[in-house]
This record gives sequence, C-alpha cells and structure tokens, in this order.
Amino acid sequence: MSAAAVFDDIETVIPAAEREAFMARYKAAAGLAIEALNAAPPTIAPGARVRA
Repeated sequence: MSAAAVFDDIETVIPAAEREAFMARYKAAAGLAIEALNAAPPTIAPGARVRA
C-alpha cells in the first residue's frame, strides 16, 4: 500500500487498538506522559519573572 492510498474506513487499515498503542508510545517518546509530567518538579521556579 502506498502513502497515497485512499480508503473509506481507517479501521480496515489500522485497528483502533493498534492506533492507541502507537500514540501511547509516541506520547511517551515525545515527553507527553501526563502522569510523569504532573509528578515532576516545576521546570520554572515558583515566582520567577521574565524580564523584557
């Protein structure tokens, strides 16, 4: 199948479970692991200000 293939239903090409597993790996690799981000210490110190 080429990248230019046309289809009517993505489920016939990539099942939802496979897409969800792919996206979970992508999010983790991209640093989008929500639980880990929420548990991490702040990147910017509380009260920090930006100077113009």
